[in-house]
Amino acid sequence: YSGIAVTKNFVASPHIDDRDQTFQYAISLGDFTDGGQLCVEGTKTNLTHASDDDDGHGEEEFEFVNVVETHNRIAKVDGRHIHWVRSWEKGDRYSLIFYDTSERARTGIMDAGVDVSFIE
Repeated sequence: YSGIAVTKNFVASPHIDDRDQTFQYAISLGDFTDGGQLCVEGTKTNLTHASDDDDGHGEEEFEFVNVVETHNRIAKVDGRHIHWVRSWEKGDRYSLIFYDTSERARTGIMDAGVDVSFIE
């Protein structure tokens, strides 16, 4: 990874990290309560069923939002999807984001926006 972002009490509005070349690892720490999750949009493509106005084959893409708990937990997310941090009620929230903007190990964009094995 080429960088680490360290923040305190940062509430991110929806954005894309368009310089990222691969996924990120994120963790939040502190005594914050009631919120502070990382929200990451994802997409999924499904095959569609036949209808009267098509040839019976097709795809349908839809979007969804992953709400990822990063409080004292590491998550693998793709910042090349729209993402943001939810507000929280009280306390201090610190975050560490490990990211890569170099060309060394470029990966494809994760359709789901997150690696679900990290959020179970």
